[in-house]
Amino acid sequence: MKSFKVQKASMDCSNMVLSAKKGNLVLDMTCEVYFTNPTDVSWKVTRIDVEAHVLRTKYTKDLTPSYTKDIITHTIPPQGTGEFELNFHDTLPESGVLGIGVELKDLAGTVVPVQVNFTVYTNGKPYVVDSRGNTWPLAYSATQYVRISVELNSIVQHIVADTVAGVVIGATVGAIVGSILPGAGTGAGAVAGAVIGGTLGFIYGVIWHGVLGRP
Repeated sequence: MKSFKVQKASMDCSNMVLSAKKGNLVLDMTCEVYFTNPTDVSWKVTRIDVEAHVLRTKYTKDLTPSYTKDIITHTIPPQGTGEFELNFHDTLPESGVLGIGVELKDLAGTVVPVQVNFTVYTNGKPYVVDSRGNTWPLAYSATQYVRISVELNSIVQHIVADTVAGVVIGATVGAIVGSILPGAGTGAGAVAGAVIGGTLGFIYGVIWHGVLGRP
């Protein structure tokens, strides 16, 4: 068997989009993974086994999101490149993702490492024998740094839903709204938010028009 180290693969990912729904975080992301055939024989890819993780940062915990897999390249010529796609979509408990004292809005723009380890099977086997009789185990690893994108309207609805669960908004939620409104992040802004934050409909309207710029 050929002396072997895990082969390095490369990966291109979209932003990791986080939104909030009923106390949970919803994650969406797509990654294209590329790997090389370093041998002098052609491969017929029959299967790829994948383990994917979002690694811990100072804001987040280690995370193993759910994904679907689509093999794009089924035949890889000698020295050629194979490709498969991972589509991540998961609903995760907030407590299982965020670090202590971290709010969802704090994650916007944060960069996190995403690591994908995988094994390629050719003709049903996790190795290939080249024309010289050398055996190549087909284990790969790829890491990509991905920027988190947070949906602002989802954050606000998440805060409101968690705090008041659909009842009349009091000073606490009003203060939160006061701190979110453009140019407000001050004590005076929080007080103003507490005064004007009367109903759920009003808050959603302010966020929709003032923050998101929607008509």
